[in-house]
This record gives sequence, C-alpha cells and structure tokens, in this order.
Amino acid sequence: PLSLDECYLDVTENKKGISTATEIAVELKKRIKKELNLTASVGVAPNKLLAKIASERNKPDGLFVIKPHQVDDFMKNLDVKNLWGVGKATYNILKKMNIETCGDMQKLSIVQLVDAFGIFGETLYDFARGIDHREIDLNQEIKSIGSEITFSYDTDDMTYIKENLYEQLEIVVKRLILNKIKAKTITVKIKYADFKKITRSKTISYFTDNINEIFKILSALLKKSEISKKKIRLIGVSVSNFDFHRNRDQLELL
Repeated sequence: PLSLDECYLDVTENKKGISTATEIAVELKKRIKKELNLTASVGVAPNKLLAKIASERNKPDGLFVIKPHQVDDFMKNLDVKNLWGVGKATYNILKKMNIETCGDMQKLSIVQLVDAFGIFGETLYDFARGIDHREIDLNQEIKSIGSEITFSYDTDDMTYIKENLYEQLEIVVKRLILNKIKAKTITVKIKYADFKKITRSKTISYFTDNINEIFKILSALLKKSEISKKKIRLIGVSVSNFDFHRNRDQLELL
C-alpha cells in the first residue's frame, strides 16, 4: 500500500505465469472495472520510482509503460518536480540552480548534489537517472485505514453529512475486521467549501472495531469543527494505532 487508493505490485514472478507486466496491468484494470465499476490508472516500469511516475500519465483510466531500454530517454526531459521527495522547497532550490529537467540534473556530479541537499543529494543523483533500488516491503505494517467521500455539492446538512460519514466508517470497519485488527485512535477529516482541510482525532484507552462506539466518537469530534458555520465538500474517517503487537503476543502464547 502507498496511500488510500494506490499500491505497488511486484510482478517479476507471478503465479499466473504471465510473461509481461503490461498484460497483468491490463487484466487488473479489467477486473477492477468489472468487480468495482471503477477506473484505475496503472504505471508499468522497472522500479517503484518510475512506476509511480508512469501511473500519473494518461489519467483517468490510463496505462503507461516505461520499458528498461526506454528509461534513459524518458528521464532526460522529465521535469524534476515529478521526482519522489522533490517538494516545493527542493524544487525552488533546483530552479535557482537552473535545473528544470532530470537531464539538467544529470550534468551535476554527486558531490555537487550532496553539497546542495545533503545525503538526499545521493538519492537525487540516482533518481535523475531513473535508478531506484527500493524494494517492496511485504512486511510493512498498516499505519492507518481510512475512507472519504467528496460531495457533488457543498453542504451543511448535518443529517446528510452523518449518513455519509457512517457509510465511510462501514468501509473502514470492514477493513479492520478483514485484517483482524482493532484501533485506538479515531480521526475525522473535513474539507470546507473554501478548501481548508482539518482533522480532529481522539485516542481512547482500549482497542476497538465496534462501529457504534467509533461513530459516537466521530459525532463528538464533528462538534469540534465549524460545520455549523461553514459548508463542507468532503468528509472522511480514518483509524490508527493498531493492536498488531498484542495480537502477535497472543499468537505466540497459543
């Protein structure tokens, strides 16, 4: 998992015996459309950096492939702001250095990049060339589980808002139960009509996956927002602070 609706998939070896990653991408898109009636954009590439960049191309419902022999040409004209880790501050520094594309950055030595960005300069040196050695970590623990909805119109109708919040919570609780975990921290996310985003959280003293208990907490958190004064366009819920370690201890005792 990468975020709420993104993930990496290593298909170097696959049980289907399909020889190309592109064929797997096509099949995944078809299954997502058939089973969930949703479009999905997929990037196919030799590593995580390039796959993420490729997935941003041709949205929505896109499929973009970067083959190994195409990497060098692809990177030369790529805007540096597309690189992982290049935020606003780093981008502004690069612009002052007259670096706009990865081709421009490739002209700098690793020493120059380290002088400008510290240890991150080594990463930039590789990324500018499409090199990324990060592996997919299958043992990475889930940090949070969430779901949200953007309304088709701005609203301050509390009944409507709570109904939609409950529906998002149902999705979250199903994921908790599926993963056989419970959570202690509950968070509500709100985006107002003016696009201001806020979150309100509460950590309780016990782990739970009880939908009614969590919704009661969410309702209390809503009262700490400005919904009564301002319309909103998005409502969401997430849970975190899971009982992974407690479950592991129980399994060991058994």
